Amino acid sequence: MVGMCCAVGAALFVLPCSAFCQQKKPVIYKGIVPIDQAMFSDGKLCVPLVVAMAAGDFFSGLKADQTPAGRRFYKHAKQVTQFPEQTTIFVRASMLNCSMFPYVPVKSEDAEDFMHRLNFKLEWHSEVEQKPVEAVTSKLIAPGPPVWPENQKPIPVWSYIFTVNTRGVPLTDDLIITLQSDTGSVVSRMGAHL
Repeated sequence: MVGMCCAVGAALFVLPCSAFCQQKKPVIYKGIVPIDQAMFSDGKLCVPLVVAMAAGDFFSGLKADQTPAGRRFYKHAKQVTQFPEQTTIFVRASMLNCSMFPYVPVKSEDAEDFMHRLNFKLEWHSEVEQKPVEAVTSKLIAPGPPVWPENQKPIPVWSYIFTVNTRGVPLTDDLIITLQSDTGSVVSRMGAHL
């Protein structure tokens, strides 16, 4: 019995090392980089958010390695340390009625009013400081006409598109997106971490 306990104990000490001591595989990015997801509700509206970023072909083939000194980024075997001059941030918001059954589509005027009342705050966070994102332009795109058959109830998807000045921003910095209501209360906070 004692021998069995010792064997199990030894296995428990070996397993974490074998799981954590292995070198992590590098991450290879594609053209559009998924950032984060969140869900919040505001009365009768339940809004799932999906955030992503893109910058032409900058992210295509970009590789991230975790080293003892921190994250390192490479493209075509050349080290890359900074974001490109501009990066586009996409925030997609699906409009759902919070009642699960029976499902009632959100009225387009309610969704539009809600989306126009949201405010976004974008900041860069590093290990030593946080600073606001520079030269942000934003555009709200309403959902197009439904393409589903008439017997299905479409879910309207709204999109915020931010064009951000990222010249000189280290790739190791994190982009924090804070979503606020028209009263200033924080509705959701999402982070972009390459």
